[in-house]
Amino acid sequence: MARETKTVQVYPDDAKINATISFWENFGWEVINNQRCQEFTKQDSDGTQHYSTFNKITFSREKSSPWYNKVVQLESEYISTEKELESKSKAGNPFKKPSIIPHLIGMVILAFLAFKLLPGLAGEIVTYIGIAVGALLPIVIYIIRIANYNKHKDEMKERQAKWDNEVQRMRSRLNQILNEADQLING
Repeated sequence: MARETKTVQVYPDDAKINATISFWENFGWEVINNQRCQEFTKQDSDGTQHYSTFNKITFSREKSSPWYNKVVQLESEYISTEKELESKSKAGNPFKKPSIIPHLIGMVILAFLAFKLLPGLAGEIVTYIGIAVGALLPIVIYIIRIANYNKHKDEMKERQAKWDNEVQRMRSRLNQILNEADQLING
């Protein structure tokens, strides 16, 4: 009987190890080894050596099982859906109302840079103009973004709802995949 193996590295925390094992068991994988490892990362000038610690979990599953092909498809779909969802989550919802916080931070940074850099390069008037531009530019950009959002508010809210629904659909599909795999494997 042909078997396939997979090795996964996990931070050495019991909860993470158990969650990882539980996750892969959903797709018919069985733990055949769980080993704590240390890997040399660097050595300081004083001779101190640094190591990273992780658990290496080795899984195996039977390729001749009647559910094998379908479970492999579900596993692949789960992983691709999870990556897409992670990508969407990192990007954030592009249709939300713009926040003023980044613009205020930009305002402070630009005004500070103008205050620090321009006095040595130009006269007093140019310095004040630079500070004013540095302070006002991010606020003007924010006002333009808010005006654009308000102009297209209904369309933006509709897009936001579609985006939210797509994220929710993907999360639901992840749960469905796990349930389907469980039904195939455990009957």
